[in-house]
Amino acid sequence: MGGQDEQEGPGWAICPECDKKVKTDNLERHLKKVHGISARPARRKPKVAFPLGKFIAVLVVVIILVLVGIFAYARYSTAPSEPALSLDRSSHDFGTVPPQTVYTNFSLSNNGDATLEIYNISTSCDCTQAVLTYDGQTSPTFTRSGNPDFRLKVSPGKTATMMTSIDPNMYVSSGKITRYIYFNTNDKGHSSVTITLMANIIR
Repeated sequence: MGGQDEQEGPGWAICPECDKKVKTDNLERHLKKVHGISARPARRKPKVAFPLGKFIAVLVVVIILVLVGIFAYARYSTAPSEPALSLDRSSHDFGTVPPQTVYTNFSLSNNGDATLEIYNISTSCDCTQAVLTYDGQTSPTFTRSGNPDFRLKVSPGKTATMMTSIDPNMYVSSGKITRYIYFNTNDKGHSSVTITLMANIIR
């Protein structure tokens, strides 16, 4: 009876596999040796809930940035080249001058990234003339009428010179005069250009 009472004490446990009473300290060894299992199953790491909403938000931002980059690249890489005319000035006043021919030059620069074309050059009076020079070459002389069909092509970053003149001897009267030089270009912002020349003729 004494052995049976000892097995009823708090130091004993019942095996969950065979209902055999074994000492509590020996339960794990009993389960492993007799039944091939561990009394204390290994703890599994708790699964962390994946932040799906945050992932979707980050993914949307990444997609937007990628699309913006693609559109920006496509816009600037496929943008058509354009010429851009830049005049150093659009008018000139010779002031008071005697009845002799006066001259002044204008600079016509191409600040664009395509070839600038200058054509249809004429003046408002036969007393006024215009001549273009560029890259060592000189154009015909342009006046009011009878002008040749001429087209000057200015490369990007280059500058042409328009030499202009007024000959007061073609007029008997004295006083203030205003004359004009006209031309066209393939620059959409300056398709039609007018240069103004002024002088006060004294005799």
